[in-house]
Amino acid sequence: MTRCPDIMEILEIAKKACYLGGEKLRLGFASQSKVKELLPHDIKAFADLESEKAMREYLSAVRPEDAVMGEEEGGSLDTSAGCWVLDPLDGTINFVHGVPYFAVTAAFYWQGTIMAGVIFDPIADNCYWAAEGKGAFENGEKMSVSKTEKLSDAMVHVGCGKGPGFLAHWREHEKIVAKIHSVRFKCCATLDLAALAGGHCDGYKDLGLYLWDFAAGSLILTEAGGMFETAPGIEPGTYDFLGGNPPIFRELKKIQDL
Repeated sequence: MTRCPDIMEILEIAKKACYLGGEKLRLGFASQSKVKELLPHDIKAFADLESEKAMREYLSAVRPEDAVMGEEEGGSLDTSAGCWVLDPLDGTINFVHGVPYFAVTAAFYWQGTIMAGVIFDPIADNCYWAAEGKGAFENGEKMSVSKTEKLSDAMVHVGCGKGPGFLAHWREHEKIVAKIHSVRFKCCATLDLAALAGGHCDGYKDLGLYLWDFAAGSLILTEAGGMFETAPGIEPGTYDFLGGNPPIFRELKKIQDL
C-alpha cells in the first residue's frame, strides 16, 4: 500500500499551488480579464482557466502520482490514494464585476479523508490553511470561531447562488433570517468559511455547493473549533451546507429541521 504522505509537506504544496493560481487571478483582475462565456446563471472568465492550469501543472510536477479534481477541467474524488480538489476561482461573478471578494482553494484527500486545505485571497493577500489535527491559521496566526451563543446576536453569511431551485434556495434562508441579528450576502463560499473560522461571523448557510467550494474551508472551520454538516443538494453532485460555531450551529440546525 502507498505510504501516507507527510501532512506538513502536503500543506506547503497546497499553499504553493494556491499562490500560483492566485497570481493568475490577481493579474486577470487588474487587467479586467476578458469574459469567456456568459450564461444565464454563471459567468466564466479566462482567468479561472489559467488559474487551474497553473495549479495542475505544478501539482503534476511535484506529486505526479496524485489524482486531481477541479472545477474547470473535471475529474472525480479518488479514494484509493491521494487526490487534490481545486477551485481555481471561487466568487467568479464578483471577479468579473470588479468586486474584490474571491479566492482560490486547494484541498488534499488521502484515501477519501481530507488532510489539508488552503484558501488564498490574492487581492487582500490573505492565506488561510489547516492540516488535520494541527489547527487553522490565517497568515500564520491561529484562527478560532466566535464565542457568540445567542442566535439573536448572530451574524450569518448566506449563499446567493442563482440557478435551478432558486426560489426554494431563498425560502430555506427565510427560516434563518427572521431569527438572527444580521445577515450578509457576500457570494464567495471559501471566504465566507474563512470568515466563520476566524470569528468574523457566527454561521454560514448555502445551498447547491460543489465539493471544491467547501472542501478546504470545512477543514479550516473544524480545526478552528467550528461545526458543519452537509446534505445532498437539488442538483446531482451538489451539497447543502450549514456551519457555525458550536452553539450557533446547533441553533441553526434546529431551525433548518423545522
